[in-house]
Amino acid sequence: MAGRDLAVMAETRLAEMRPNRLNIDRVNALSPENPEIENLRSLCGGMVVEKPPNFRPNALCEADLERLALLQRCFFHWAKRTESEDRTQALDPDIFPCAEAYNRKLHPSYVRTSEAVNRMLSDLHADGVGFVLPGEMVRKFVTCHLMLGKWVAKFGKHCGRNIGDMSFCLGPHLNGDWAKDAAAARYGAIRHPRIDEIATMVVDFYDEEKRKDPSITVEDLVFYTTDVKGAYTKLSLPAAEVCLFGQQLT
Repeated sequence: MAGRDLAVMAETRLAEMRPNRLNIDRVNALSPENPEIENLRSLCGGMVVEKPPNFRPNALCEADLERLALLQRCFFHWAKRTESEDRTQALDPDIFPCAEAYNRKLHPSYVRTSEAVNRMLSDLHADGVGFVLPGEMVRKFVTCHLMLGKWVAKFGKHCGRNIGDMSFCLGPHLNGDWAKDAAAARYGAIRHPRIDEIATMVVDFYDEEKRKDPSITVEDLVFYTTDVKGAYTKLSLPAAEVCLFGQQLT
């Protein structure tokens, strides 16, 4: 049993799903000349979560708050600045800043569409890539970082998508230009090809196929594009850092 340990729960789930996800056996089957081979090997253990200096999760559980309160009390006694007082007062989420994340209001866009968003998130839960945990359990035993749940409309469509906003939640934030720079330094910057480069690629392919079969015409070319549905769910997080991607639900 996991003993209410989210990291143990995540590691158990990752082990169950690993054969059907990015894993070292699949990577080793690729050509060693693949320029991304080392990045792929590193991703088998999960995406590295870059953190700002002095980062701490914005929603400490009661057990960690109690330990922190005890450290505070030891310091106060050592400094002879306060008299002994009821330690449980520091655990009140209304007055203790580490628990402020639980007191913030849910975003209006999520509240307005919570039934639809919750159904979307339930699909991720059904696919095994997320946990739905009782709020009371999380508050007591799981220190986590809460992002702000939102819903936004898709451009030109009568539907929308859910967003876990890590830029406008209670700080410290795990998103920003510094995070993009850190990811680029670790994995390399993403460079999208220009239109002329794509056109040149098509022409070069056509010329090569034309040499093989002179009867081929431009009309015979078929251009395929693909969009990986739910691409962000195909990569894993290290089990110890799953707790950094929490979201409160209604």
